[in-house]
Amino acid sequence: MSTVFIKNWGSISPLGRSKQEVIESYKNPHHFLSQKNDWQGAVPISTQLLAEELNLNGAIDAEKLDRSVLLSLLASGSAMKNEIIALSEFGVNIGSSRGATELFENSVRAFDAEGKISPLTSPVTTLGNLSSWVAQHIGAKGIRFSQSVTCSTGLQSVLNGIAYMKSGMTNGFLAGATEAPLTDFTIGQMKALKIYTSGRETQFPNQGLNPDKDKNTFVLGEGAASFQLSQKEGDFKIIGWGFGNEQIKNATHISLKGEAMQRAMQMALKNAGIKTVDVVVCHAPGTLAGDLAEIGAIDAVFDKRPALTGNKWKIGHSLAASGCLSLEMALLMLEEQSFFSVPFLKENSPNKLETIMVNAAGFGGNSASLIIQKT
Repeated sequence: MSTVFIKNWGSISPLGRSKQEVIESYKNPHHFLSQKNDWQGAVPISTQLLAEELNLNGAIDAEKLDRSVLLSLLASGSAMKNEIIALSEFGVNIGSSRGATELFENSVRAFDAEGKISPLTSPVTTLGNLSSWVAQHIGAKGIRFSQSVTCSTGLQSVLNGIAYMKSGMTNGFLAGATEAPLTDFTIGQMKALKIYTSGRETQFPNQGLNPDKDKNTFVLGEGAASFQLSQKEGDFKIIGWGFGNEQIKNATHISLKGEAMQRAMQMALKNAGIKTVDVVVCHAPGTLAGDLAEIGAIDAVFDKRPALTGNKWKIGHSLAASGCLSLEMALLMLEEQSFFSVPFLKENSPNKLETIMVNAAGFGGNSASLIIQKT
């Protein structure tokens, strides 16, 4: 089976949108969360300015698209180096957990107030809208589709890209995810689950991977990342991939030892033909149950715990896009040969940075893992 490479990628998040901005943000010891009523990880660019920039770059009707689509268009354009392609075999899969959150909520409010709605509402709020507009933007004419697998959506988009290329159905693939969930309704959903941070802790509102926390510290964030996959070239290669599922007792249940995560990690290690990695970029949402389950899963899979890190303490949880932003973090650590640590784990630095695992897990008892190396 041939190797799948990561040829290029693009992202936009509270950390920035250029590679250098993101690197500098990771090396900054502070978080990039902001407080607007509630703590959140916001991209500091208005929806209007995002649309204006994309219209200048040739995107179609950008001002009518949801913020989640706009974020993905910017990330995907960077991943393709803003070069228009015309390959009938080039596939696109952009996933999202919530989809057109802002636009859909605005449409519902308008319908409640006026009893009618724009005829364009359905075409620009359906999930397939994401990949369709990205494919239009980059000029791809191959397969295009979207999916929602809650918070493992982004990494499962990469899994889809691997499968499509290895099957011979595509000769290139753009995989990614996007999320713009910073709306009152979506934040209200997380509060209803009783997982949102109280806001009293200002130094670290989200304490993902903090073993000493005694409360949930979940913070929502937004962002997008896309990866250009290739079977021919790239500075990084995906050497292992896996997924896992577990039986759940309710919609938010996760087993104490993270059975789905164990399966995903074990499959990735088996596919890579290795027994351990140097670093695990954890899902670590900052909830008591989620963090403990992942640590339990890691300890069950590895004889000796690898160095652990994550980025939700810096940017919050961007749901579907979180795994892709974690993958970017792993790529930058390999490229910079610099370990981006979390402030809660001491004596946690790796001896070397050669092989990194990235985890993602989501509601519904699902999980995905990737293992990457520099070529």
